[in-house]
Amino acid sequence: MLQDRWRLGHYARSSIAWARKHRRSLGYLFSGLLLAFLGYYIYRNWQLLGQYEFTLDPFYLALSITLLVPTFWFPALLWWRITADALHAELNWRVSVRLWFTSQITRYLPGGVWNLFSRVYLFGEQGVSKSQTALGLVLETVFVLLAQVLVFVLSLPF
Repeated sequence: MLQDRWRLGHYARSSIAWARKHRRSLGYLFSGLLLAFLGYYIYRNWQLLGQYEFTLDPFYLALSITLLVPTFWFPALLWWRITADALHAELNWRVSVRLWFTSQITRYLPGGVWNLFSRVYLFGEQGVSKSQTALGLVLETVFVLLAQVLVFVLSLPF
């Protein structure tokens, strides 16, 4: 029994080590498979797609743009309020929002945490301590999570 557990743990560790070693190749393979399946699906359903009548309603287009654009600014303004109220950082709102947007560029790097590290670095250059910025990141995460739970709960009746 103990030997089976050790063997299973050994296989798991060696599999994880192999996956880490070939992470980039596996990522390309996975992306290629996704694109291949998407292409196959479009090829199989091309007749249905060709028969669909696309329409453009200017009212709904303007409404969607009007509702979508502020969603880019809400997280930045939330971050400014967190730094100003909870962390007592003396930053102008323009500086805070600019630094937030600058840190968001690194979201597209592999790993998914570089925007957090870049925000700690950028706000550190403005005189905000690393511990304050880290606490602000935790508060931001909690607020975003609470907002998502609230939207989920409000959408349950629908």
